[in-house]
Amino acid sequence: MTGDTLSSPTSVEEVNGKSHSKTSGNGHLLVLGFGSQAHVVNSFKVGMYLAERGVTITYVSRQKYINQLKQSYSPEKLKALGIRTVGLADGYEGTHIFDRATRFEQVFQPYLEELIADRKAGLAIPTAILADRFLQFAKDVAQKLEIKRYVFFSASVSEPMMYMAVQELHRKGTVRKLENGEFVGLENVPNVPGCDWMRQQDLPWVLWADTKAMLDISHTMTDADGLVLNYFDDLGPRCLETLGNSLSAQSGTTGKAPKLFTIGPLSNAATSVNVACNGGELKKTEMQCFDWLDQQPTSSVLYVCFGSIFRPDAPQLYELALGLEASNQRFLLVLPATERQGLRKDGAVTLEDELPENFASRVSDRGLIVYGWVPQIQMLAHTSVGGFMSHCGWSSCLESFGSGVPMIAWPMAADQNPNCRYVVNELKVGIELTGKKGDMVFASFSMRVTGKKYDTFVEKDEIARAVEVLMEGEEGKATRARAQALRVKLGAALAVGGSSYRHLQELADHINE
Repeated sequence: MTGDTLSSPTSVEEVNGKSHSKTSGNGHLLVLGFGSQAHVVNSFKVGMYLAERGVTITYVSRQKYINQLKQSYSPEKLKALGIRTVGLADGYEGTHIFDRATRFEQVFQPYLEELIADRKAGLAIPTAILADRFLQFAKDVAQKLEIKRYVFFSASVSEPMMYMAVQELHRKGTVRKLENGEFVGLENVPNVPGCDWMRQQDLPWVLWADTKAMLDISHTMTDADGLVLNYFDDLGPRCLETLGNSLSAQSGTTGKAPKLFTIGPLSNAATSVNVACNGGELKKTEMQCFDWLDQQPTSSVLYVCFGSIFRPDAPQLYELALGLEASNQRFLLVLPATERQGLRKDGAVTLEDELPENFASRVSDRGLIVYGWVPQIQMLAHTSVGGFMSHCGWSSCLESFGSGVPMIAWPMAADQNPNCRYVVNELKVGIELTGKKGDMVFASFSMRVTGKKYDTFVEKDEIARAVEVLMEGEEGKATRARAQALRVKLGAALAVGGSSYRHLQELADHINE
């Protein structure tokens, strides 16, 4: 079998050896890498860590992500680890997560047919599959191949908790489907035991927009062999207990609940992977950032970054810049090196065009603006960085925890609202920028359901106050102290004998059984 893409049952990319060979006596895990770049990297790390513990790995993802991973890992390294890669020919760039999951299922089918044929021929095939929670078809794959199945959550444990809460409320009739196909009663999720730290305004709008899909995911969870969580035990024992109890209660006639494997955080300074970047540009941007940070006092810089998908719109980005300027604090603002269409009559504009006139020169004595990707873990670990303004994506939250850097939480969509609530009110390692809640992805849906448009615009004065509080205020000092304490707990979880270290070995043993 040769080739770089999966366009037919025999065109899969191979790294080494026979695609379905495995070490005698060891398990062979088929990992399906799906989602955004951060999610794909995290699923690859799961495979890498398990490979180091004797599990043979076949890693399947879109060809573009396979190519990016190969920039960081040589064929020799992958061969030494026992990792094989399969690239799927998929150029689809849709934004809706469930549409992308359907597309992934379609392009995966030829490879599945190949696995089925190999099994019928008596050849060795994977003994287990690990797939992102959105890839519900993995349940069908596991049944056809008669192998174990694990559901992977790169997000916080609050997400599977919410799914199970919706399932419980649906079973009791509190959440019900109307004749028009919409579901009602979802505002009761915070009333479910263990979810009381959330408020209705913290719930993601995807619960309303895709309720049936959430219910379907919850059912694929209850009969899985295990849930693999990007989380660590000391981050919230009560949440883990709630999730475990919900799974046990809903395990059905088998009475066998899936095991929970908390192996996070997968993103940390010791194991960071620089993927998906042009090597030369990465080095140039990275050097620019570090050269500037090296000249700043300890814990004096606010690092501002909103991930690879979400960002403020043009008016809000302009206001953010004014707020940072008015705070008189040092800052490092990282923006994507992309363009937005339709903002000017003469065509696309860069994000630099959306900033106030001469902004870079106006703040040059205390601020740096860079465009493109930067190694965020290394940025947060720099001694000059004392705060992090973030959209509260879960990977960013974990990276902040691991560096002991407190956050200014500014959620924008999806699971970021409950993440913000947990960071600010439960862990108390961040401050909330604004009480305004919205969702960039489901804004039109929320307006249709509620009949109102959410005002999410944050004024420059509010931004400046939050920056000043975190970087100089007494509340900021207390928040920073708690963030440092959480960093110690996280380090202990990852250390030899720590909870995440042990659970990772338990997962490897479970696969190898």
